[in-house]
Amino acid sequence: MRAILVSVLFASAVAAQPVAPEQACTYSDCAIRLEAAFFRGTEIVRGLPGQEEVVGRFGLFGGGLIDHVEDVPQAVDHAVSSRRYMVGGFAIVAAGGAVLGALAAADNLGSDGTALVGSSTPFLLGAIAVTVVGSAFTLKAQREQSRAVWTYNQAVARN
Repeated sequence: MRAILVSVLFASAVAAQPVAPEQACTYSDCAIRLEAAFFRGTEIVRGLPGQEEVVGRFGLFGGGLIDHVEDVPQAVDHAVSSRRYMVGGFAIVAAGGAVLGALAAADNLGSDGTALVGSSTPFLLGAIAVTVVGSAFTLKAQREQSRAVWTYNQAVARN
């Protein structure tokens, strides 16, 4: 029983180590970073400052990162997690915004605005809470993006 437990623990520890990218290159050539670009979204950049090359851009939900870290399985896990949180956060924020918009429209359509304010207050507070939760999801997505880049760059550094 101990031998099985030790072998399982050893196998999981070995699996948790980042796998180096297949291509052999230096850290300064292969490491990536994320840079915000006005009107162009987030760019995936490789190379030293002054010699950098834009190798990709994020889509609306950050899907472009997955393709650039595919050589390191643990980085892919973080990139996929980032995308999942980004999609979830976007959907939650959109739902909260839709409820806020509906409440604003209902308030403007009523002949006596004070009658609607009292009854819509719980919905307003709920919509604000939903929007805050959605924002927390998008912040988690950004942390996962950073972890994907860090894990990939760590594997490049070991190469």
